[in-house]
Amino acid sequence: MTDPYRPQDPIPGQQQPYPYPYPPAPGYYAYFPPPPPPGMLRPSNYLGWAIGSIFLFWPIAIAAIITSNKVDRLWSEGRYGESQQASATTRTLCLVATVIGAVLFVLMIILWIAVFNTVTRYAPPPIR
Repeated sequence: MTDPYRPQDPIPGQQQPYPYPYPPAPGYYAYFPPPPPPGMLRPSNYLGWAIGSIFLFWPIAIAAIITSNKVDRLWSEGRYGESQQASATTRTLCLVATVIGAVLFVLMIILWIAVFNTVTRYAPPPIR
């Protein structure tokens, strides 16, 4: 009886299992990035804020979503400094989209009040 938790002796002519989920293509090798420096934490990608800012000002929010997707990719590639820079860029884009959206929302309310006030002032009196 064989123990399923103990590796078995290799069978001649049979390919051995690869320790990773998929073996690399022939001619290539598996690349594992170096670990991050001590004390460096994974930066936030602000994806939720970027998606939420679509409702406020979508042109900048789309750029924020694209940059947000770069954060995790750069981190997994081992480009830790660029990942932090992409995180800071995403945060700035989200903040700009939120501020522009809030200003436009306030201006829309002011314009709506002005139009309503003008219409009620110059409209003919109701017929009784």
